[in-house]
Amino acid sequence: DKVISYKENPLTHLLKAGVGGASKTALICCITSAEDSLDESLQTLRFAVQASHVKNQVARDAERKDARAKADALSKNAASVALDAAGRGELQVACVAGNSLGLAPFSVPVLGAW
Repeated sequence: DKVISYKENPLTHLLKAGVGGASKTALICCITSAEDSLDESLQTLRFAVQASHVKNQVARDAERKDARAKADALSKNAASVALDAAGRGELQVACVAGNSLGLAPFSVPVLGAW
């Protein structure tokens, strides 16, 4: 029996967009009650049980771009933090427009240097 790594398996590359992308995936397992195929049917059912526990969290492109923009803005603000001789400062954080919690801008204490 030759073991094939799932990363090198052509089927993995074929299903890559469906499993990790913005799609819903259905798994259909075919089994039989034939006595000569009992082992295969049990293995198929075990695989189906394991596969049913896989949860795929899909991140939409717009959400990714929004998160990237927020991270870039935070990095830009972090670069402007001035630390005193003791290595202390403050980072001003502006809340995103349209936030449902009605949060006002606030500052976060910074200790140390990066």
